[in-house]
Amino acid sequence: MGGIPARALWGVLLLTIVGEFAICAVLERGVPGYDARIEAMSALGAGNSPVRLWYRAWLVWLGPAFAVGALLVHAEVIRASSSPPLAAASAICLVAFGTGAGVVAGVFPGSGSGRLPATLHGAGSALGFMALVAVPMLLGIAFKTQEPAFSLLSLVCFTASAAFFVLFVMADKAAFAGTWVSWGGWWERACLACAYLPVAVLSAARVLEA
Repeated sequence: MGGIPARALWGVLLLTIVGEFAICAVLERGVPGYDARIEAMSALGAGNSPVRLWYRAWLVWLGPAFAVGALLVHAEVIRASSSPPLAAASAICLVAFGTGAGVVAGVFPGSGSGRLPATLHGAGSALGFMALVAVPMLLGIAFKTQEPAFSLLSLVCFTASAAFFVLFVMADKAAFAGTWVSWGGWWERACLACAYLPVAVLSAARVLEA
């Protein structure tokens, strides 16, 4: 890690997870008419959004932040499970999220940016989210023997994040317009919160340990 204490790196990862929601809560106040219940977080970085550059910069930051987080989680999964495949899968999923839903989505904004950038944005975000949703499942399997309580939490978070992801995908379908299913902004945030929670708990534990 280049001489940087592991605790500090865990702290950066934890702050990045918390910052995902804090940054959006601050930036959305600068977008007239933005409805967090309906609109996706990526709308903050699209088209003529007054805060688009700030939000896109944040998305790009997720790339290196989760790349470092992947190395940290890889080591934890090895310690807990002695399973290189599980450790590699966990790390790859975190890197895929930071790259797809972070860097690619930030460099290629969504609506109002042209067909190709919008397509790349959509593909990167979708693949990144699916990768992130898998992380709690992998952690649940990895920590089943050594830390059963954390394993159970992770598996519950996986189930919830997968359900919220499905709702998020369904939210923009015409058949659900005007119903609670159309609350895509909330489902996206709930999906992220549930998928992030086990990583956040692990990060907090490593930051606070003696």
